[in-house]
Amino acid sequence: MEKPYPTMYPSDDNNWQMLAELDLEEPYYSFDLLVVWRNIITGEVVYATDSGCSCPSPFENHEADDYKEFSWSAIDAVIAEHRADEYASGPKPDDVLEFKNRLRTEGV
Repeated sequence: MEKPYPTMYPSDDNNWQMLAELDLEEPYYSFDLLVVWRNIITGEVVYATDSGCSCPSPFENHEADDYKEFSWSAIDAVIAEHRADEYASGPKPDDVLEFKNRLRTEGV
């Protein structure tokens, strides 16, 4: 994967467009995100997850290996894993639907 890597926030020095973002848990002074990006030059679509307190920016410490090739089955597995955690709230069903519809609208 070329540098710079995808980021949460747009910048002039990378070729990655964020397509969709999903909160995997109810935010409470923290973040737990699933994000999908597309490289505007190559068309490559990748996803990554990140979580933490509200101090660091999401994905600021990610490297190339942290971004995975997009597939619907991989996305469904990430969502299912967070729904199955008995100690977590998991993503809201309406948010999951909106996330998937946004990706479909983007042609993913």
